[in-house]
Amino acid sequence: MYESMKKLCKRRIMCCLLPVALAACGGGDGSSDSNTVNQTPLTGVFVGPVEGIHFRTVTQSGMTSDAGEFLYEDGESVTFAIGGIELPDTPAQSSITPLEIFEAADIDDPEVTNLARLLISIDVDGDTDNGINISQEAHDAAQNMTVDFADEDFDSDVVGLVANSGSPNSALVDIDQAQSYLLETIHGVELPSQFSYEWLGGRTLYIVWFDDDLGGVAEELTVSDDGSEFFVTGLINSDSDFTLEISITEEGLLEVHDNEFFKIVCGSTENYLKTHYIDNGEYGGTDLWFFDRDAALDFSVALTEDISPCESALE
Repeated sequence: MYESMKKLCKRRIMCCLLPVALAACGGGDGSSDSNTVNQTPLTGVFVGPVEGIHFRTVTQSGMTSDAGEFLYEDGESVTFAIGGIELPDTPAQSSITPLEIFEAADIDDPEVTNLARLLISIDVDGDTDNGINISQEAHDAAQNMTVDFADEDFDSDVVGLVANSGSPNSALVDIDQAQSYLLETIHGVELPSQFSYEWLGGRTLYIVWFDDDLGGVAEELTVSDDGSEFFVTGLINSDSDFTLEISITEEGLLEVHDNEFFKIVCGSTENYLKTHYIDNGEYGGTDLWFFDRDAALDFSVALTEDISPCESALE
């Protein structure tokens, strides 16, 4: 606007030749409100959706709608809050998740996971299938609170809030549930928290782990239609070629031999399931169950050390 006005009024006398220009140029200081532009607010979504969380920008404020919607103007940042708990300023955009709020690369980030745990835990009806709804009761309970989502004492810091939030939940949900929720809402991937014959049946998976002597190992697992057998083929540092009968326990553990199990733990992504290998009750290593063959091979070739475990599952 300013540049176009400069060109139009390059010579003052030219601006003042027309009656309209006379009004703009005037005989005084030439001040005008013509440069004021009222932007039409844009609409963003707190993915979940998350309803009832407070939002604030320079020009807009309010509560997110039942579709998780908030208003902002181009170039603004938005701050979300639950009572006195303010989340970090985030560049406003069409969709926002905990990843954007904490500038994190993946859902393993503890701040991302803990925010998801809190949101799920204070959901007014305890059912995230219909989204998350934060009640006024939760805002009131958090009115005088501040929270460090990276603090190792996070669980105890928010226990009172969860208990008084109006949610049927009386305690924080666990990491596995939060990360499954994040995978489904952010990546559109619904991953199991436990093994089942139904989920396994007919799939082809690619398991990767690290061996101290061999390095990265990858094997292809072709699962029978009923989920009860694996046809195992070696791919990297393995010459396996056999059929393995498996069973699923009531707890959702995958049993491959007597007292040898795989357990799904935190840290899964849209690319793989993360599991702990358990031998006679003892942790024996971490394995990744990839959905894509090339991704598994690339990861295996680059693997130079043990895959990090899910720490919460070791406690």
